[in-house]
Amino acid sequence: MRLKAGDILYLIGNAEAMERIDADADMLMRHETEPVAPGRQEGWCTLCALTLALGVSAANLLPLGISLMTAVSGLVLVGRFTLRDAFGMVSWPVLILIGGMSSFGLAMLETGAADWLAGGILRYVAPFGITAVLITLSIVTVILTQPLSNAAAALTVLPVAIALANSLRVDPRSMAIIMALPASLSFIAPLEPALLLVYGKANYRLWDFVRSGAPLTAVSLGIVLFLVPRIWPL
Repeated sequence: MRLKAGDILYLIGNAEAMERIDADADMLMRHETEPVAPGRQEGWCTLCALTLALGVSAANLLPLGISLMTAVSGLVLVGRFTLRDAFGMVSWPVLILIGGMSSFGLAMLETGAADWLAGGILRYVAPFGITAVLITLSIVTVILTQPLSNAAAALTVLPVAIALANSLRVDPRSMAIIMALPASLSFIAPLEPALLLVYGKANYRLWDFVRSGAPLTAVSLGIVLFLVPRIWPL
């Protein structure tokens, strides 16, 4: 077979042979290097740093974000892993998406969009009772969390939930919790990072996720709507 530009080859060989191919300017290796597995000592150091950071935050000595950042910086300074490794562990697309959706949630509050949407739900759904309002908001959150990240979906719906809580004179904390939990029910579409890990490897189809995720989402949503008002009364 005569090779042409753009052909993709699946090669198996020892490291020396792969290095020779990688040195060829006409060949572009697309293999992924396996990260070095951390040793037992690194694991214990990381666990101790995490426990110390959570303890400092629980004692209200430092905010959680600052205490965790300090723990990571300490691990880098003592040489447990490099700064390059630390930056490589950050999921930058997810971080940027969450930051953008945080601004989007604030914009909904400032422009009155949250109040407008809350008014629509209050006008057409509230006459059927608080349960209908909770179901409607939960379904909206579940729909948004499929293409968005969990945090982004929660931040988008949260201003609407808070505005509705103030209008209905119910506890905003309960509304916030009911919005936060359905935001994690991203089982219907393979757009959530954990689902993407198996989507391509196992050759799944979109319908496989809908068929399995829709019943799981319905059951989980029912459990949330049943338990949360009893643990955190409205």
